[in-house]
Amino acid sequence: MADRKKCRKCKVHHLKTSFVDSSGERNPKGAFCRSCFNEREVEMRASARKERIADLEKLKVIYGEFWIFYTSPHTFPERLATEREHCPYCGTKLNLVYDPGLKSQQKAHIEHMDPLELGGEDSFRNSIYVCGSCNLKKGSMAFTKWLAQLDSEYANKSRDIYIQKHGFAPEKFIEGEPTERCGGYDARLCWTLSELKEKYPEPEKKALPDNLQSVDFDSDLLNKLTNFILG
Repeated sequence: MADRKKCRKCKVHHLKTSFVDSSGERNPKGAFCRSCFNEREVEMRASARKERIADLEKLKVIYGEFWIFYTSPHTFPERLATEREHCPYCGTKLNLVYDPGLKSQQKAHIEHMDPLELGGEDSFRNSIYVCGSCNLKKGSMAFTKWLAQLDSEYANKSRDIYIQKHGFAPEKFIEGEPTERCGGYDARLCWTLSELKEKYPEPEKKALPDNLQSVDFDSDLLNKLTNFILG
């Protein structure tokens, strides 16, 4: 039995070579056999999706039909992280795993395509993960000016990403008053749905941000982003 061990999930003794670690890589020191690891991944994804559905219902109570324009990017960071593995501005592989040993420019940063200083939203819709170096270089520069500094390959790719997430071309963005940063995860999502409905009989937001009210959007934008967030 030296070449076998018991799986933590199915309790069956398998060859150690059939075990994997938490990333799914073959590892005899792992706790789960390959089959159970795969089952567990499916269960965890289903559970996470169920939580996101519940959170969306709560966001609609707080922000109404305009929730996508006010929902912090920190509300669904794991979905933001699945958009791509490389920085869209330069192609560098993103370091999405927390590592206190990395310098700021080596870490993946949440970047606001339309800067908050120019009236961009602190929202999932306006945010992407980029490498720290590009985020620090761009700073509060307008997105159109930043695109002009990128290699054409990455400028075209980044412009397409902007249109997909905003529903209009970056040239149509209208600068406005600086936007206050929402901060991290919205603690109100820890409340029950009934508590939120009592607290917010009317949505907190009843209109688009002021600088977006005259912009024409892709009519299917909300459905596209909702489906992506739910996964």
